[in-house]
Amino acid sequence: MNEDNYVDYFNGITTLRIKMNEDCEYLAINLAFPNLKPLKCSNDMTINFIRNIIENLKKQEPILKNTRFQNRWEEIKDTTLANLSLNLMKKEQVLESETNTEENRERVKSKLQEMMSKRK
Repeated sequence: MNEDNYVDYFNGITTLRIKMNEDCEYLAINLAFPNLKPLKCSNDMTINFIRNIIENLKKQEPILKNTRFQNRWEEIKDTTLANLSLNLMKKEQVLESETNTEENRERVKSKLQEMMSKRK
C-alpha cells in the first residue's frame, strides 16, 4: 500500500495515524510515540468508529493545497472515486484489447460459422 494513504484521527487523548497494510489489516500509529510498533486495530473498525473518523476528517484541512477540497474527507473521498474510475477504465481497456486479438476474432468467426451451419 502507498505510504501516503493514511488518516490522522484524534481520539480525545492522542492522534492516531491509521493505515491499511497489504493484508487489508488496519494499523494505528500513536503519533506521540511514533517509534512504537503499530497496533493492529481491524477489530475496532466498526461502522460507528468509521463514522466518527469521517466526522473528524470533515473538520481537518485537506493535505493537498490550492484545491477545491473543503476538508480532508472530501479530499480522500474524491481522490478514491477518481482512482476507482481510472482502474475500471484500465480494466475495461485490458479486456477489450484481449478480445480484439486475431486469434480471438478467428475463434468467434469459427463459432459463428459453426452455429450458422447447424441452423441449416
